[in-house]
Amino acid sequence: MTQEPQPRRYDRSVDPAAQLIDRQGWIDRLAVPLQRGIATLFRSGGRLTRSLENALHGVPIGTPLHPVIVTVPIGAWTVAGVLDLLDLRGRREVRAGADIAVNVGIVGAAFAAVTGLTDWHKVGEFKLKRRVGFVHGSLNATALLMYIASSVLRARGARGVARPLGWAAFMISGASAHLGGTLVYKEAQGVTHVADLAPPDGFVPVLEEQALPENRPTRVLAGEVPVVLVRQEGQVYALAERCAHLGGPLAEGELQQGSLRCPWHGSRFRLQDGSVLEGPSAHAQPCFVTRVRNGKIEVQAARTWN
Repeated sequence: MTQEPQPRRYDRSVDPAAQLIDRQGWIDRLAVPLQRGIATLFRSGGRLTRSLENALHGVPIGTPLHPVIVTVPIGAWTVAGVLDLLDLRGRREVRAGADIAVNVGIVGAAFAAVTGLTDWHKVGEFKLKRRVGFVHGSLNATALLMYIASSVLRARGARGVARPLGWAAFMISGASAHLGGTLVYKEAQGVTHVADLAPPDGFVPVLEEQALPENRPTRVLAGEVPVVLVRQEGQVYALAERCAHLGGPLAEGELQQGSLRCPWHGSRFRLQDGSVLEGPSAHAQPCFVTRVRNGKIEVQAARTWN
């Protein structure tokens, strides 16, 4: 007896649009040079441009700046769309408000584009993130240009064209927002990669003291949590070994003046407390309190885990 075919179910772990974009290898011919160009721009000005890059990543506020800024154009253009509908129904008194909302959204979108490009150029060799992020940004740029055109048309009194142009731009920005959500919620872009780690309670031994060399990051385990140990000038420091940015192995990183730089994308964390000294990570690195008992190095999760 032939079994009736089962209906195909949507795989919630895979976004169809993202997978389709990921198969478009030609995108890299545009995306990779752009990534390199942005990186060169931030390196060209020395400390000044690196400080600017950190600010755009959200390092000073301890959270990515891009998702904070994108609420401005989303909110403003939503208001503009509603007011344009009212205008279409004869409510001419709302026109000034619609125009202001469109222009506020344009300014917010321009700033969001700068923060988004700053974050995106640090995804490195993650091809899906690079390609989906490129399409996400391209759609947003298209919507921004359409809203600029809509603003110009409004100023010239051509509202019959400006309104539908704005609505079309809003739909494009909505499609782009879906891709942005995919990057965050399914590809974990911009979120901390250490939130799922559960360190053991209290101090636990992780390594014989004499086995830890000076100035060489060493990977150990505290329970099931990977930890990187560093000995400098007799002091032992301990951080979560998985980089908060995109999960890079800090044990393979480079020591620099009391800090540890991730080998993948260059985030730099202070050994003493895990605070971010350089992005792209906006999230501090969880750290441990260390002590030596009976010839063994012991670690205990510090307050930064909370």
